[in-house]
Amino acid sequence: MFGFGIILTALADRLAQRRNKERKRCDICRQRFDTYEAAEEHRRKVHADVMI
Repeated sequence: MFGFGIILTALADRLAQRRNKERKRCDICRQRFDTYEAAEEHRRKVHADVMI
């Protein structure tokens, strides 16, 4: 039972890391950035004509 909790915790941590990685990408061209703010700035400048 204790081992199962450890596995669930590790899985939750891994999913959280994956979610944070996805946030650092441009929504349109999927280019990666170091920060979420950099991705948003890129999207506003390069893809200003694209509406989601």
